[in-house]
Amino acid sequence: MNSRKSFLQMDETFGSLQKHLATVNMRNVLDPYFSDLGTAFGVWSDDGQTLWGLVFTLLSNQQPCYYINKAYTRPDAPLNVLPTGLKKVIRHHEDLGYRRFYALYSKSQLETYKRLWRKHDLLVGYDCYTEYESAYNERPKFQEFWELLYGRMLYRDTMIVRAFIKRDPSDHEQYQPNQTT
Repeated sequence: MNSRKSFLQMDETFGSLQKHLATVNMRNVLDPYFSDLGTAFGVWSDDGQTLWGLVFTLLSNQQPCYYINKAYTRPDAPLNVLPTGLKKVIRHHEDLGYRRFYALYSKSQLETYKRLWRKHDLLVGYDCYTEYESAYNERPKFQEFWELLYGRMLYRDTMIVRAFIKRDPSDHEQYQPNQTT
């Protein structure tokens, strides 16, 4: 996922490359050949004229979960665009019955994203943990992570795959901590 800060710090050449890759990514997700694999979620301005952000998700074909593949925001987007997009993603997939998802972060930006998740209460009822960590220019061991999260790209940073699992409310009700100890 690309943070607002890193998006704003990009030089003009890299920014145009990222816009091109976002367009290619969106065309692939919306292409009928790939439509059963992923979904694009947009966050629009109130008048519906400006696309402020996009979040791409892909469904796993090996386990009952989904992957947040990419998230983009415009440099001049309001601060609530990414949380709004992520809220749509989570609600949509919960309605489909998915209780687990994965996202990829650079280790250097992990704390920023943890604050984002906490600040906006997006993950109430979810347990979060690091599922996998890959070193600089290292291909992950798991094929599905390599294909759906990494996009078959090596990163010049330590990357973290975070797992998010929704707790079953009945499990929480059954567990009552011992109040006397």
